[in-house]
Amino acid sequence: MLYNLHEVLPKASQQKYAVAAPNVFNLETVETSIRIADELKSPVIVSYYEMEDDDIIFEIASMTEFFARKYSNASVVLHLDHGKSFHSIIRAIRAGFTSVMIDRSQCTFAENAEETQEICKIAHAVGVTVEAELGHVGAGTSYEEERESGLTRVHEVKKFIDMTGIDCLAPAIGTAHGPYRGEPKLDFNLLKEIKEAANIPLALHGGSATGDANLKKTIELGINKINIFSDLSFSGVGEIKKCMEAKDHPHIMEVFAAGAGGYGEKLKHYINLFSSSGKA
Repeated sequence: MLYNLHEVLPKASQQKYAVAAPNVFNLETVETSIRIADELKSPVIVSYYEMEDDDIIFEIASMTEFFARKYSNASVVLHLDHGKSFHSIIRAIRAGFTSVMIDRSQCTFAENAEETQEICKIAHAVGVTVEAELGHVGAGTSYEEERESGLTRVHEVKKFIDMTGIDCLAPAIGTAHGPYRGEPKLDFNLLKEIKEAANIPLALHGGSATGDANLKKTIELGINKINIFSDLSFSGVGEIKKCMEAKDHPHIMEVFAAGAGGYGEKLKHYINLFSSSGKA
């Protein structure tokens, strides 16, 4: 069975844990995400990052629905990550996604709020939840240049939530997407103020390479959903390299299994770190 964010995150907010949101892109990553969550009896937010004019979105939806039925100990949300266009968000809803993110974080406040409100009206009419970003979480490769300018402004938080009707807010508190150039510097005081201003669950983008201690502290201060991909990918690639080095001619299925195994072990680490085990 599939759930939406409203059916998963309020409990996380009340009990002060976070739900892992691993990015998926094929059958192996979809099944591994749900299988690991099932093993740990955890909720999981299966997140697909949109590709322009990409019909794989329908395949991801079908695979997720199948494995959510197969692994019934997991509470699975199917989520569109960083929806960039109206077209792609509507396609995701049509495909069966139970949650979508609209990313207008590089627009003005007014444009972000207006377009997010429009998506909320459509999505909520069919039981789909909506996440939006306020402030801007940039790339780790340009971390030093972009960190300060992208931080969320606390005085805009409540206004944005009230105007749009979103179900989850992704603030920018000093994380970045992908490996950091330099050390991550999270503004925990800012996060505390944002949590006090918001009346909805909060998502953290850029969980990979941020550090276990930092992530634990964000959860203590109110983060309820944490996006991760780079660390899962690096772990999977590492196991593939080991498989290739161990045999001169490994079978392709061995290579796939090694990659999925590395991805899954790192995801297991994060689910335990986020304290969502047993919370499905």
